[in-house]
Amino acid sequence: VHSIFSRGNGAVSPSVLADRLAERNINHLAVSDLFTVIGWEAFRKTATQKSMVFMPGLEIKIKNGDSVVIYPKNREGYAAIVSSFNRKKFVGLHDCILIYLSGQTDKNSAIRNIGHLMNHQEDCDLYIGLEWNSSSWIQALCTHFQSPPVWAQSVKWIDNPEKYRVAYAVFKHYPIQDINPSGVAVKNGLIHESGIIKRWNTLGRQAMQNSFALAEQVDFDFSEPNQNRPNPTDNQRLAKRVETALREKHSNDREQRRAYLELARIKEMGFANYFLIAAEIADFCKKNGIYFNTRGSGASSYILYLMGISKVNPLKYNLLFERFVNRMREALPDIDIDIESSRRPEVLKWVFGHYRTRTAFISTHKYFGARSALYEVLRAYGHSPEDAHKYSKGLSPFSKPAELMGKGNG
Repeated sequence: VHSIFSRGNGAVSPSVLADRLAERNINHLAVSDLFTVIGWEAFRKTATQKSMVFMPGLEIKIKNGDSVVIYPKNREGYAAIVSSFNRKKFVGLHDCILIYLSGQTDKNSAIRNIGHLMNHQEDCDLYIGLEWNSSSWIQALCTHFQSPPVWAQSVKWIDNPEKYRVAYAVFKHYPIQDINPSGVAVKNGLIHESGIIKRWNTLGRQAMQNSFALAEQVDFDFSEPNQNRPNPTDNQRLAKRVETALREKHSNDREQRRAYLELARIKEMGFANYFLIAAEIADFCKKNGIYFNTRGSGASSYILYLMGISKVNPLKYNLLFERFVNRMREALPDIDIDIESSRRPEVLKWVFGHYRTRTAFISTHKYFGARSALYEVLRAYGHSPEDAHKYSKGLSPFSKPAELMGKGNG
């Protein structure tokens, strides 16, 4: 499934897909965008709301137009996908399901590509993806690797193929008139089972049956996140470091009271390890002469100041620790550390080397509002920048794209 989060590679909405699957009594909601996991959270929320099983996946292009779709079977598989994505190479996928999709390649090239892949991932579950336009030798590929076929035709739109055409035009910066409507293939919508069987006969029937069996193997969701659990050793390490800093600074009674108040709250919330990790990163920067600074609510913590993570003494400015950590907020507090841009790669390299598989990138994403969505669509349909601005500026800055549904004559 290539979703509305795929930057033009698809236009599938999680809620619409969930409704169509429910009509067919299918209880699994999957997404497998190309080179991105941005849509995972939206699909997870929709699956939860609809009482469906969420299947987070990722498609990765490899050689000759071929690609691999990966689904985690468990938490270890999820960690392997994240690690592979961050490191730009396949790492430890034995707890994952791999679906190989042959693109423009020939049979021999596909055999070489799969052989190379399996040399590094011997214990993973490999399936051969069957698509509408797969080559006739796909059955031979299944036999060669003793891997079952699964139906893996990408779904890029639901109900209205024009949505995909528009999304493609916007993100690829093509005028929509240059995109042949026939190029938005019917095969990239939801294909009925009877059509698949008519196209591929027994192989198509087997592929669909295997697809449902594959879905049952995915036993992972985000219902049990990796929380920062209290660890007595971490609490002791943090307390020792704070006490050492208090002695070195010849702290007064007020400073000691504040430090021990913060220590007690951090221990209660189970955050000691989190603070120690931030201190280790700051220590690396100081040791190597890399400039950094803390911003945001972290400046309210006297312990961050004692450990040299923050350069602001919150007692001097009467900053409240509760602005940073309090019982009403169970999530980890934000320790935002800005690092000089020219040496940031050094820090990232050290972090990945030091913490290894416990490290991953995170990101925030900006989505289209109604104004920007209308502007981009008008431009795709050939309107001038001036006209596009004129029409889009008439909308509220806070309006959502969904508010445009059903409006206008076009």
